[in-house]
Amino acid sequence: MNVGITIENSYSLFSNGLNQNILFLYWLIKDIGHAPFLIDFSDPDKDPEFGCRAVDKDLSIIGRDDLLKDPNCIDILLMPGAALAQKELEFAKKYNPSLKTVVIHYGNLFFDDLQKNLFTLGANQQNENSSYYETGLDQIWLSPHYEFSISYYELMHRSDVKILPYIWDTAVMDLLLKKRGDFSYVPNNKEKIIGVTEPNINFSKNCFTPICILEKLYRSQNLNFEKAIIYGAARLADRELFSNQIINNFDLPHERGKIIFGERTSPDSMYGEDLVNILLSHQHYNSLNYGHLEALYLNYPLIHNSEELAELGAGYYYDLFDINEGAKAIEDAILNHDKNIEEYMQKSSDVLTKYSIKNELVKDQYKKLIDSIK
Repeated sequence: MNVGITIENSYSLFSNGLNQNILFLYWLIKDIGHAPFLIDFSDPDKDPEFGCRAVDKDLSIIGRDDLLKDPNCIDILLMPGAALAQKELEFAKKYNPSLKTVVIHYGNLFFDDLQKNLFTLGANQQNENSSYYETGLDQIWLSPHYEFSISYYELMHRSDVKILPYIWDTAVMDLLLKKRGDFSYVPNNKEKIIGVTEPNINFSKNCFTPICILEKLYRSQNLNFEKAIIYGAARLADRELFSNQIINNFDLPHERGKIIFGERTSPDSMYGEDLVNILLSHQHYNSLNYGHLEALYLNYPLIHNSEELAELGAGYYYDLFDINEGAKAIEDAILNHDKNIEEYMQKSSDVLTKYSIKNELVKDQYKKLIDSIK
């Protein structure tokens, strides 16, 4: 079957995880015997340096207008990266009555909508645009770590929702390693540089709890670390409220160069140039994250509160918002990571295998999803 997958391919695969997810979906759909192609809602003839074509030069890509000129070119339309407007969907189905349409939600729109409608957004994303929820679709697919919000998506789309398996592949990271040099983890008994990479758009993935964990570790004076770099937080450091909350209550910022608030960055810059060798993460209802999987793949100690990763014993786990546990998890990583790296690598491999697009169990579940909409 011809399967179209929407995308906006105008930005780097490392801007966020969405386009990586779409690329992995493309490969998986192809691997299980269908004919996928990307439907680019930007310019199908252009690519950023680390766009999809940088990883796969043989991708089949058409433009959004090409689809609307001939809706019969596809049998199934999957919409994870962008969606046709309601009238366009109705037009496509009119000219191709057998066309099946599916919206895929890879993001936490429930929290996004809640915050956007009731509170001030982070990351300078203030706007008055409401989220758009199509109706009349054949199915809605939802990433598994957002299963808690199924009822919301069913309400907004007026349709049933199915959970689809989380997927990942090493290919994008392998390309980055090839182009930028190998920045995989190297045991280091001297400098410990901690990185925090949460996007700080809303409370589900932000740097506030990690900073509290770092302060707890700093006050304990049990173990020293060279510095901590809080990526994506430069604008926060300029806010008087944030600055006063941290500086007036914490000891850590008063040691020069101990904590740095920077701009968002890519893995090669973080691990290769800034020499970060410990990743500290925090999330709430966003427990699956490509940044986590990249750290595990590269063998970096990952301090996290993801129950899904903890179930397989991967990384260094602390519970929910427990600052004390978070500090102890960093201590554990500093003291024991290099000693136990073989065991760490095995547990990381278990996680990466579970979510791999080459995992036969994963492929079988996608076959069933596709079959359910034929």
